[in-house]
Amino acid sequence: TLKEMRTNPNLVLVDARTKKWFEYRIIPGAINMPFNYFKEKVEHEFEYEFALKYLGAVKDKDGDYNFDNVKTMVIFCNGPWCSQSPDMIFALMQAGYPAEHLKWYRGGMQDWLSAGMTTTRN
Repeated sequence: TLKEMRTNPNLVLVDARTKKWFEYRIIPGAINMPFNYFKEKVEHEFEYEFALKYLGAVKDKDGDYNFDNVKTMVIFCNGPWCSQSPDMIFALMQAGYPAEHLKWYRGGMQDWLSAGMTTTRN
């Protein structure tokens, strides 16, 4: 999947962790969309709308979103014990984001580091 992300613009690796975690250590190629932007969308209205627009959702004149042409996300957080990516996935599904476009990298950063994979820091 990571190789496919290099050539497929409709596939994106999303770090659901809060900005503080993202700034500490990053999986190369991941973009940060903190879970709370979706879970607390009223408090983060601008970030929520910006993220959905980036992902290909289109807002109609009534304020409803069309998710017909959205990107597929591979979402991760700190590890299997962390609830940030499941919270994000649940909030996206409640908003109408199609489940088939949501993939969960359950092991997250913990498994990534345990496997000795490359990370970078901001």
